[in-house]
Amino acid sequence: MKLINCRSCGRLLAKGSFTTLEIKCPRCKTMNFMSITNALLDCPEQPKSKSKQVV
Repeated sequence: MKLINCRSCGRLLAKGSFTTLEIKCPRCKTMNFMSITNALLDCPEQPKSKSKQVV
């Protein structure tokens, strides 16, 4: 089960499993669009290659 938070204000919007989700935040009125591909890109467990080599 995934926790879905607003990308603007961080409010918890939903919990569950989904393939595509479109939900409007009742707090800040931002439209949030999520899909499996977006969720995987934003996944905190996925390492991001930001390492720089110092010479």
